[in-house]
Amino acid sequence: MNFPLQHRPIFNDSSYRGSMIVAVVVQMVLFFSISFAQEFPSFPQNPSISSISPESLSFDQMKKGKDLLQQQPMPPQNQQPTEERTRESQLEHPTKGEPAALGEKKLSAFEAYIQGKSPDKIPTAITQFGYDLFQQSPHGFAPVDVVPVAPDYLLGPGDEIRLALWGKVNAEYPAIIDRDGKISLPQIGILHLAGFSFSQAKTFLETELSRYYKASEVKMNVSLGRLRSIRVFVVGKAQRPGSYTLSSLSTLINALFAAGGVSKTGTMRDIQVKRNGETLVRFDMYDFLLKGDKTKDIRLMPEDVIFIPTIGPLAGIAGDVRSPAIYELKGEMGLQSFIEMAGGLNEIAFKGRIQVSRIVDNSQQVTFESNLEEIKTKEIKILPGDFVKVFSVVQEKKVVKLSGAVQREGEYASGPGMTIKDLISMAGGLKDYAYSNEAELTRITPTPEGPKVEKVAIALGSALAGLASENIVLKENDYLFVRAVPEWGMYKTVEIIGEVKFPGTYTIKKGERLSSLIERAGGFTEKAYLKGALFTRESVRKLQQAQLDESIERLQKQVLSRSATATQAALTPEDAIQQKTAMEQRTALIEKMK
Repeated sequence: MNFPLQHRPIFNDSSYRGSMIVAVVVQMVLFFSISFAQEFPSFPQNPSISSISPESLSFDQMKKGKDLLQQQPMPPQNQQPTEERTRESQLEHPTKGEPAALGEKKLSAFEAYIQGKSPDKIPTAITQFGYDLFQQSPHGFAPVDVVPVAPDYLLGPGDEIRLALWGKVNAEYPAIIDRDGKISLPQIGILHLAGFSFSQAKTFLETELSRYYKASEVKMNVSLGRLRSIRVFVVGKAQRPGSYTLSSLSTLINALFAAGGVSKTGTMRDIQVKRNGETLVRFDMYDFLLKGDKTKDIRLMPEDVIFIPTIGPLAGIAGDVRSPAIYELKGEMGLQSFIEMAGGLNEIAFKGRIQVSRIVDNSQQVTFESNLEEIKTKEIKILPGDFVKVFSVVQEKKVVKLSGAVQREGEYASGPGMTIKDLISMAGGLKDYAYSNEAELTRITPTPEGPKVEKVAIALGSALAGLASENIVLKENDYLFVRAVPEWGMYKTVEIIGEVKFPGTYTIKKGERLSSLIERAGGFTEKAYLKGALFTRESVRKLQQAQLDESIERLQKQVLSRSATATQAALTPEDAIQQKTAMEQRTALIEKMK
């Protein structure tokens, strides 16, 4: 039969394919329902385990049936929707490599400022400075025993000396310093080494060896093997005061980590090392934390005592400094020095306002304001219990907004005397499809009754030409919208392929018909099979795919629910195995449909 060109049958393969698949899904649902009824003709409407008599099953049958049921997950009585269960599973078991979203990573003050998320109030959840250092694993601060020892390392009982000889004599003599501080070497005899530094011991051994061998005939090398352990005491305000056995390379900081660090009632600024009843070192942890100075982090000796006194006076600083915290004071300190100890002001700190809250006579709190210039000229002292707040600059943007058919949309700084023409110029001008007859200006003015919103029609062409009545001066927060010409669209295209004379991609106009497109493509070739023509449209394909996915999901839920119920009601292990196999086959078939 010959059809006119505009009435020839064109088949939508997406619609046809989607309808066929949906029909198959419906048939599968009916098939599964019938198969269940055939396999269990006397299956009760509300099956339960209690309907099966335990006496009718052997012990082995009951055990096998229980194992099968454990392998097959059972749906709960009131099963949640799939989306809710999936969301809960993702929260409880986040994907590997993707941590659960329990909270965003904390932003720095400058990051928050740039992102427009600066807090309205100064955060006051500050803690005592330095104590979190000891929350790390002590193993990261344990001394490393495999590195070469320093020349000033003092030898003692338990250290192993290794003496290697080569030349006229080839030998190696390991020797451990005994309790009396001595070692025994063949031919040389007994030598006292305890109390010598490592460099002194090497010189001493070379001298002793030269008494038996000529230096030109025998060469010598002295090294240390296993190092001794020492016992020290950590007392006072430590987290875990007591005695500790440490490596002989351990220093004061190593001992503090072994004891869990300083408690928050203990000082960080006057940690004492006592040896033979005398205070050998007073160590200020702030020197280490703020300056990296370890000059007083001495190597410990056996029976040393580390004493941590009670904490000294405290003062806090919060707001826009680099290290807000509660600091321990040591001696007199001015406000400027206190700010510098906290790292100084950050990039967004407001120099014009620094607030100090002070407790007077342990009876009342007073607050006074200052600024950076004042604290530089005046000697404002920091007293115990002071709390300093450094405020940030006010995050206020004075801008006008521009959007629509312009080259660069966005916010622009509103300077004095800025006009519409100036704004369009800064934005790079209008786009080709801009509607120059009229633009819309929105202006919001605060009034006692509330914000007043004005919408002003602007003759855009006249404004760009410089006409004063249209090229008005902009105010802060004005919003200018430049329209595009009506029904603007660069090109709308369709593709025609196959047995036409000129296949390819063609532009179309509004209301154009398929027959017109075929005619523009030169018409059909002699080989064209008109009844087999296919017409596809993306929007229809997406709609049908969504319907198909929904049908498959509904079918999958039904299969799982019925299979689990059938397995639960199986009277014998063989029945349970049969139901499990049937469920696997149905599941595999559903997967092929996806």
